[in-house]
Amino acid sequence: MMGPLFKLLLMGSRGPRRQQLSCTRKEMVDDVFAVIRLAWFRDSKQYHVEELQVTSDCKDKVSVVQLLIHEALKAGADVSVITDCDPAKLGFK
Repeated sequence: MMGPLFKLLLMGSRGPRRQQLSCTRKEMVDDVFAVIRLAWFRDSKQYHVEELQVTSDCKDKVSVVQLLIHEALKAGADVSVITDCDPAKLGFK
């Protein structure tokens, strides 16, 4: 008969996974305003990564980035943003 501590040691601590959100300010190349990476998880394990680019010539680029971040977080993805824009303009504190 296994005790609860032994089971925990065998299984590892598999509590709920916390979503990650990060923004890095960096000079971008050419006409790229922002690069957004989305990491998708299933059973606390990463199974898919997507990378999106928002170009500088996009009319509502700040709104587009904010919408992508919002929707990805709602859907459960980890979000990483690289942009030369001030993170405060995107809603980061």
